[in-house]
Amino acid sequence: VALIQRWPFFFQDMAELCRRDAALAQDLKQLQRRWVAHLGDVLRRLRAAGLLRAEVPDGDLDMLAAIVWMVARSSLEYARNAADGDLTTDAAIRRGVRPIFAAVRPY
Repeated sequence: VALIQRWPFFFQDMAELCRRDAALAQDLKQLQRRWVAHLGDVLRRLRAAGLLRAEVPDGDLDMLAAIVWMVARSSLEYARNAADGDLTTDAAIRRGVRPIFAAVRPY
């Protein structure tokens, strides 16, 4: 929540900024690759710790990592729509973050 409040542009305007700046778009692609790989590693560690189901294959965890990234990138817009544009409260941002936890819960 604090990250979203501190750098809301990352979750709001990055697509438009990348359309205007090819170097920024390339940097974001690299960031996305690194974060999705990192999220996949985190999910594998959670599985190893018994916090995710042991039978979930690595490929599914990699796909889940990509899903979490996509949901996180769109969470602020979702929260803004649900809160009629008011994103000044933790509750509004948490509304946008909850779908991430819902995506991971079945695993």
